[in-house]
Amino acid sequence: MAAKIVKLQARQARHAALLKQLEDSGETQISRTDPDARALRKGGQQLVGYNVQNSVDSKHRLIAHYDVTNAGNDTQQLAPQALAVKEVLGVEAMIVVVDAGYLLS
Repeated sequence: MAAKIVKLQARQARHAALLKQLEDSGETQISRTDPDARALRKGGQQLVGYNVQNSVDSKHRLIAHYDVTNAGNDTQQLAPQALAVKEVLGVEAMIVVVDAGYLLS
């Protein structure tokens, strides 16, 4: 029984250290396997990873810009991506086509 108590106390200390790290960082999540990864929802499942945004020039069919974020969804990604592509392509105006992940409102 004493060994179990020691093991539980060590586990409690590890969790307390993680909680302090979380509070000190101001983040809402900590990944113990990859510090920059975050919990994301995809297809009803939760996984730890990154959110990759790609923007393609339809005329040349080439990736014009990409960004890797740890944002949990795409709702705040459209405007920064569109502005970055506009600058990369050096155009004044463009037509933007997106998939349903952006949830425009």
